[in-house]
Amino acid sequence: MAFLRIITHINTKRKMACSLTANRALDCRDALGGIVTVAFLEWETGAGYTIDGSGNLSALTVPSAAQTLPKYNLPQNNGAFSSAPTGSRENGTIFFTDTLSIVLHKFQDQDHEEIFALSKGRWIVFVEDRNSNILISGIERGMEVTGGTVFSTGTAIGDMSGHTIELSCESSIPPLKVAVSGASADFDTDIEALNANITVGF
Repeated sequence: MAFLRIITHINTKRKMACSLTANRALDCRDALGGIVTVAFLEWETGAGYTIDGSGNLSALTVPSAAQTLPKYNLPQNNGAFSSAPTGSRENGTIFFTDTLSIVLHKFQDQDHEEIFALSKGRWIVFVEDRNSNILISGIERGMEVTGGTVFSTGTAIGDMSGHTIELSCESSIPPLKVAVSGASADFDTDIEALNANITVGF
């Protein structure tokens, strides 16, 4: 308790806006790794957002009219999303680098044009993890394709045949969690609740 009082006193004295406001207890060991679904919204200048009292994204401003978000369901154990901070004591700066890696099995007729379009664009990306959390990245400047393998046939008969795509962005804030709009989390419903002009999936 003495340690907490010291920190509170220092933060109050300096009037810092970065004070911590909550404790974090050790939780149950029931979390799961990996991601299951991603959806892509075209990023535009002027995109904005609203954060609710719990710190979750509750509304999204999209400059364009109605947009339909392509949705990719991912094979198990073949995708990852992370956000890493980079701070400089000398410059007094910090930013976050978000990285999304997805794998798409097999070659489908539309893949060439779709992956080409994905590679040229900037995107606000929604990511659902295996714990039913929906995260948003790229809202400030958009995520962009920065790596991967557009086509890979593999070598051995059991090798993966398909695509690997990596997107990344740099942001002043870490990824936001999308607020749950109903009794429980639902990928399509919770994203569509952010803006009336958004539809998930064709």
